[in-house]
Amino acid sequence: MAMYELTIGIHRGTLTSRDVEQPESFESMDDCIKAVAKVKEWYKNIGYNIWFANVKELDGTTTTLEQNTNYN
Repeated sequence: MAMYELTIGIHRGTLTSRDVEQPESFESMDDCIKAVAKVKEWYKNIGYNIWFANVKELDGTTTTLEQNTNYN
């Protein structure tokens, strides 16, 4: 059973270019961290930045793994 729900937001440098991926479930916080590192590199290669990466646990606790509001 997945205990962590990862939600990632991306942007292309402007407020109007923001988008949010569908949440994805993982079994550990470490798996979430690895997933963020992987997609961060992929999005960078296509000209996007991670806007935010938040992990929500079953108890409702939310942990921010990435936070970037550096818009042009």
